[in-house]
Amino acid sequence: MELLHNATLMHDDVVDESDTRRGQESVRHHWSNQVAVLCGDYYLAQVMLILQKVGNPEVTSRVTQTVATMCQGELKQLELVSQKNISTDNYLDVIGSKTASLMALCCELGAMHLAQDHTDISMCETMHDFGYNYGMTFQIRDDVLDSLSPHDISFPTDFNPQDMIEVYTERANLALLKLSPSTAKDALSKLLLPSAPHPTNT
Repeated sequence: MELLHNATLMHDDVVDESDTRRGQESVRHHWSNQVAVLCGDYYLAQVMLILQKVGNPEVTSRVTQTVATMCQGELKQLELVSQKNISTDNYLDVIGSKTASLMALCCELGAMHLAQDHTDISMCETMHDFGYNYGMTFQIRDDVLDSLSPHDISFPTDFNPQDMIEVYTERANLALLKLSPSTAKDALSKLLLPSAPHPTNT
């Protein structure tokens, strides 16, 4: 999953023409677009080799479905940015297709691995939902903190900080809803903005 994640980051930086990634030079800026695309493709090839070794059709299906969803999110983002009129719903839809879907998959696959025989479907679904909502809060938090600098998708045209904090808190609540109290408490420090109200199920 980390190989897949890094492949998407290198490809995203090419699409978005980003010179930096987390304050460091992006691959495309340090070397070239060609190197970034080929490195991303190489990582994806390694992901396919690993999936082949795992030999689990369900896992392979979930990974390929998620990659397709992420690509659709990237295409929609390009369309929205070109229109320069991004609604809050469209913004949430894009980050749901990209960051949130990837985190949902990571959590779901972890649950599937622990279940071994995959009989605990409810746990897999719970962890998928947790990962999705955690991914939403992560990306909103990241974009709010980065709102004074360029980032890969502009905030909604009607952006209101208080509205975004409310959406953020709602997603944090959804992420924590099915977790045990001790696990939820441990997750709070990673989910919350410094200025955001605490989710209600603490």
